[in-house]
Amino acid sequence: GTIALTYAPSDRLRLWVNGSAVIASSSSFVPSTIDAAVTMTLGSSPVNASGICAGTNIVMGQYSGLMDEFQLHSRALNATEISTLATP
Repeated sequence: GTIALTYAPSDRLRLWVNGSAVIASSSSFVPSTIDAAVTMTLGSSPVNASGICAGTNIVMGQYSGLMDEFQLHSRALNATEISTLATP
């Protein structure tokens, strides 16, 4: 399956599964500081300064699977582009 996460300053965070949007944040997501460094965590749960999982619904632990064809784009892909990625 294909999983994608898109973000644009004028839009919401959106999670896509197999080319279909399944959930979006309830409001526009705006980082508190423009041009600030953003930490992306792949394969592990993010932790706060105390070493505790930063989210309430995230299960701690290392990801023990495989990631194939990981892509990072400089802009949010649109629905057509996401669908194309999900349909090889």
